[in-house]
Amino acid sequence: MMKDKITILSSHKLLCASGKFFLYCKGSALYKQKSNGGSEEYIGSVPGKFVFRLFSKSHILCRLFRLEPRCGIFTDESTALISIHGGVYRVDLEKGGIYREHSFRKGMNNPLRFSKIENIKGFENCIVYGEYFGNLTKEEVCIYSRSKEGVWKRIDIFAQNTVMHIHGIVPFPEMNCLFVLTGDEDKESGIWKIENNFQSVKPVVTGKQIYRSCVAFPYEKGIVYGTDTPLEKNAIYYIPDINSTKLSLIKLADMPGPCIYGMQLSNGDFVFGTSVEPDSRKKGISYKLTYKLGMGVQDRFSHIIMGNPEKGFREVFKAKKDWFPMLLFQFGNFLFPQMETDRLIVTGQSVSKLDGKTVEIYYE
Repeated sequence: MMKDKITILSSHKLLCASGKFFLYCKGSALYKQKSNGGSEEYIGSVPGKFVFRLFSKSHILCRLFRLEPRCGIFTDESTALISIHGGVYRVDLEKGGIYREHSFRKGMNNPLRFSKIENIKGFENCIVYGEYFGNLTKEEVCIYSRSKEGVWKRIDIFAQNTVMHIHGIVPFPEMNCLFVLTGDEDKESGIWKIENNFQSVKPVVTGKQIYRSCVAFPYEKGIVYGTDTPLEKNAIYYIPDINSTKLSLIKLADMPGPCIYGMQLSNGDFVFGTSVEPDSRKKGISYKLTYKLGMGVQDRFSHIIMGNPEKGFREVFKAKKDWFPMLLFQFGNFLFPQMETDRLIVTGQSVSKLDGKTVEIYYE
């Protein structure tokens, strides 16, 4: 860990930020901080059964049972949505109210990320997420949208036996479309283009692990993405013209592990965090307890890589996975808050000395 390159901002996890507030969590407890500084203020705890509330007071039990919010997004300067414990809660940071307004399908705990659709021709402005669950029986997989009035709507996207789940939804305003990232097996892994208010769904690239991604960004007329596979070597790729009849795939940089989380900075740089995760070929209790790394994981460090196709990519930080089993107590990762900023702010997950802490990383 490069201590001279970071400042610890909080002992809590940063979920998202607006121009007015930062929203943090510690277990099921939520805290707010004014974006221009000051101390954190307790908002309240997410409602739940006694056991949920009791266990969420322990950080290690939160890791074991996935009891903290995974992601959040602001709908306006003072209202946020968070995902936790099988549903979406609306948080009023001005008045302090926490309200459950949507439940996920059976077997789903959290999506990887919320996305905001704004000013894209053919689409209504809304918040969306893609269904992310085990789906061993390969059921249909849907997208849910939330209108500005707070009404949730199911959108049928993928029929049965098409994909396992949705990793992410990437708005592309300049081309009036969305990209949907799916996984996990070869035939299920791909990037899909959606147009005309979800009426048109077409594959861009599918069928290989090099198309398995959780993090992607529009760039010029194409898309930059990082792969997310424990089965093969990982890299950052660029598809320069998404509408070309002959798509080309350019490798921009190698990555030492799969990428589940990332963000785009307001200065135009793309940021990818790599994951320390186990060999997914193992099954059952062996998979949960193993310390053996996946074939696509080169070391026991979570790395942060940033740049863009013009400047190139470089590593700016890394931290070592802690000693707890990877699957049972969560992969080693850096989590990126949903916010618009040129500051590189992340929360450590299952990494030594930074687990559960939010830090700012200084880069040149």
